[in-house]
Amino acid sequence: MTTTTKAQNLEGSIDIFTLSEETPGQQATYAVSFAPYATRGGSIHVDKRVGLANLEQQLRAIGILEEFLQPALDDVRKTGQTHIPRVRLTRDEIFKLGL
Repeated sequence: MTTTTKAQNLEGSIDIFTLSEETPGQQATYAVSFAPYATRGGSIHVDKRVGLANLEQQLRAIGILEEFLQPALDDVRKTGQTHIPRVRLTRDEIFKLGL
């Protein structure tokens, strides 16, 4: 059995769902979550972001590369959701990012 320390990366996926659509005078609201692959399940923390610019800022803070960032934002615009696989974060990063 392998134990994970704070400094080790956890690999998982970032999932984004639109919670509320943009309306006149109100920006869309998005849910951002990180689901590590090597866990036994349980609850997942959801970070709420208001506005596409704020969502983009969070994805950049997570470290999503430009080649994956724009297609993900395009998916959110078109379908209201996206999935970004194989993201690596430390436990400290997960906490700092609110994920």
